[in-house]
This record gives sequence, structure tokens and C-alpha cells, in this order.
Amino acid sequence: MKIKEFFAKRKSSIIHLMGSLGLLLLAGGVGVGIGLYKTNGVDKYIMEAYDYYKDNNWVALYNYAELKDDDFINEFFFEEFAKKKYGYVNEETLELGTVKKNDTGATVEMYYSDSLGDKIRCDFVMDKLPEKNYVFFNEWKLNIDNLIINQCTIQAPADVKIYLDGVELNNNNSRIGHIGEIGNVEYMIPRLFKGEHTIFVERNMVEPQEIVVNWNEDKSVFAVDTSQFVLVDGIIDGIENYSENIVALMYKNVFEATELEGLDSYIDNSDTVKGEFKAIYDKILSAIQPEDGSTLNSLSITGFENFALSYTYPDKVAVSVDYNCTFKARGPRNAANGAREKYEGEAKSNVTMEYIFNGENWVCNKLNMDCIDYSKKEEVEEKE
Repeated sequence: MKIKEFFAKRKSSIIHLMGSLGLLLLAGGVGVGIGLYKTNGVDKYIMEAYDYYKDNNWVALYNYAELKDDDFINEFFFEEFAKKKYGYVNEETLELGTVKKNDTGATVEMYYSDSLGDKIRCDFVMDKLPEKNYVFFNEWKLNIDNLIINQCTIQAPADVKIYLDGVELNNNNSRIGHIGEIGNVEYMIPRLFKGEHTIFVERNMVEPQEIVVNWNEDKSVFAVDTSQFVLVDGIIDGIENYSENIVALMYKNVFEATELEGLDSYIDNSDTVKGEFKAIYDKILSAIQPEDGSTLNSLSITGFENFALSYTYPDKVAVSVDYNCTFKARGPRNAANGAREKYEGEAKSNVTMEYIFNGENWVCNKLNMDCIDYSKKEEVEEKE
């Protein structure tokens, strides 16, 4: 038999064989498609997200959301957020509730019991992505938009450093703009996770502040309260020491008639301030030798107490302090014989001051000080 005749007789058989093979492949393809659908549909993603909650695997859950990272929206801060929001999810109490699906996604009810045994509801949402897996199967992602707030603002003086959750605010992670008075700025943070945030305020010469805020709304605002600033102990100690020295030097100069000697390093050296200090010097000088003939002969300061310092941002400190002393004096002339009585005593007085920071040092620019009352106190006899 010729080859041509052979193929002519077998043609129908070959066509039948190829048709059967095609049907077989088509059936196999449909089977594969059904299998892929079962493993790549939204149910697969829901169960994976459920497992992440069950295992407290917050990093994996965050990566499932496919967000663009920045300084405040990343897996580290999501894990911190989730620990505060959910605590420890007991897998034995975790259960899925109703699943509502639509063309764009699915909303899943989920419940667990907290450490007190109270039932907590924590729904989550899956979004359908435009791209497809294996050409024709949809991909899905976890939607956590409801856990994020936008455009939160911190207002602060320009000369302080602001840290939010340990991250210093700057032009790379916040939009900075000037507000109100010159020197005040606001930091606008584009996105944050809801809940508690720690604001750390740092400025030269003042104690750092740590404030916890609870933000759950877009455009939440926090303003740094400068009235809460407290000078560091070293500066307070220095100002207290300056105050003691100023009081002691004023009396020393009065008794030695040396005017403002030794005060240059403690007071503002402007002509106005020097004039005010000279006026106080003259007032005390007149008080120790009044016209009635009485005299304050000597004075010894025995101690300072009741220091009260009040700091006003950015560069003023008000001081009030009491001081105790012993003294020797003479009374006024006796009208009959001109004699003057010698006596000793103790006195207590108060002085107030104001300090300013001149860019290098704290210096006193205001002083309110009078001479002690050294008049002889009448002794009170005890009644039997």
C-alpha cells in the first residue's frame, strides 16, 4: 500500500484521536483552574490574615497590607501599635464571624477574649487589587486605613527639638511652617497609627519633657506649653549662688564705701542697670546712718532660705529669697545726754531679683532690696 493511501485511510482516526486529546487537556485545564481559584481566592487571604492575628504575628500582618513605609508608618510602629491595641490575642478564643463580600473586597468579623475575659470585636477588611495572579485570578491585600490618622500637628518654639515616638522631627518626615509669633513653628506629620504617642521636648538649659498624647482623629494638635519648662539643676544652683553673693556684696560695699565693686560678673552691665543698683546702694547707705544718730555697725549673714525661682521662657528668671543675719548697732542719741545705747540682735529680710540670659551667662538686671530692720526690739516680760 502506498504511503499516500495509508494516510488517507487513517485520516479520520487521527482527527478523532486529536479531538479526544484536546478534550482531555481542556478538562485538565479546568481542573487546574478550579484548584488555583480555591487557593488564590479571597478566602485564602482571609484565612492567612486570621492566622497572623492568631499567632500575634504583627509584622507579617503589616506586610500583608502592602503600605509604603515612612518614619512613622512601618512594621516596627505597627507592631507597637498592635501590641497596645490588641494586647496578646489568645488563639483559643479567636473566632471568625460573618464575612461580607462584594465586587471590591470583603469585610470580616472577628472576635477574641481579652485578659479579663471580655469579648472584643476586631473586624478587618480585604481589598481587591487591580493586578491579577496567574493572569486571571485576583490578588487581595489587608486594608488598615481605619487604623491610620492623617495630618497631625505639633506646635513648638523653634529653639527646641521635638521627638515623636523617639524620632526627631525634621523636613524629611514632617512639613514645617512658622506660626504666630516669630520663632514658633509647627510640625505636620502626614500619617500616624492611632493611639498613644510620646512627644519628647528637648531644649538647652531646661529639663526635657516627655508627654504622652492619645490621638485618634485626623488633624490632631499638640502645643508645647513653655510655662512647664523647668531650668536644669545646675543653672538653678548657679542663680541661687549668684543671689547670695549679690546680697553679701551689697552690704560689704556699703560698709566699706566701695559702691558696686565685685558685682560686674553678676549683674547686667548696662548703664540703666548699674544706675538702679547704685540707687539701692545709696538707699542702704542712708539707712545704716540715719539722721537720728542710730547706726548699724556690723552685719553677718547667717543663712539663706525659702528660695523661690520662677522661669519664664525663653530667658527670664524671677527670684525671691529670705536671709537671716546677726548684727551690732547703736540706738539713737538720748535727748537728755546725747548717749547712744549699744546692742546686738538678729534680723530676717527678703530680697527679690530678676535674671536674664544675655546669650552667654545669666545676669541680674533687677533688684529689690532694703536694709534690714536693726531697731532694738522691746523685750516682752513673761507673766507669772
